[in-house]
Amino acid sequence: MSAAARSLPRPRLSEMLARGASDAQSERIAIGELIGHFGHRAFGALILFFAAPNCIPIPLPGLSFLFGMPLLLLSLQMALGRDEPWLPRFIRVRSIQTVDYRRIVGALRKPLDRIERLIRPRLLPVTSRRGERVLGLFGITFALVLFLPLPFGNAVPGLGLALIGIGTVERDGLAALIGVAIGLAGLVIVAGAAAGLVLAGLALVTEFFL
Repeated sequence: MSAAARSLPRPRLSEMLARGASDAQSERIAIGELIGHFGHRAFGALILFFAAPNCIPIPLPGLSFLFGMPLLLLSLQMALGRDEPWLPRFIRVRSIQTVDYRRIVGALRKPLDRIERLIRPRLLPVTSRRGERVLGLFGITFALVLFLPLPFGNAVPGLGLALIGIGTVERDGLAALIGVAIGLAGLVIVAGAAAGLVLAGLALVTEFFL
């Protein structure tokens, strides 16, 4: 994020999400529209938006691709130090129903209001240009986990990514670091679950064929 962008007025993220939900006029909202809506805060806001459905109980079809792929590309671009997010056309034109967008925003509003009472600019090196590149590397790892077909395996890495997004938007290095810690804990949980499934599969094979 550029120095000029950091100096612009910073409305609360919950207000931006609510405004986007109320302004939506068509039946569907394209991902490209969301990028334009969030403006200079698009990286963190989009990471939060795409990560949140993984940790809140809102069933949406095609969740892993629709939300996982943008998270992977956004995290990669953060790691590369881009000032503004870019997504390929085949992702930008993908859309969700406006009613689903409003459901996501509605589910986020109360917890986000509570979190925003605690959020403030601190540990600024964590969300500096160099710090964001490191956060992007963690984001890539957590986003890859979202593609694994493990029951409830998305929730903890998704929460970690959401906090990284909030920390990036609000320049709260502590929130971003907590997100990294939660995401790493999610990796341990997912690795344990994957190992358990492999061992269970081997046990079944041994039972039937040996």
